[in-house]
Amino acid sequence: MNARIDLNADMGEYADAAQRAGEAAVM
Repeated sequence: MNARIDLNADMGEYADAAQRAGEAAVM
């Protein structure tokens, strides 16, 4: 259970970083 939550948190952080990078690229 904890492993699955950690995995989701890691993927969420990666998605956030990718979104910020995309926004920076657009600007």
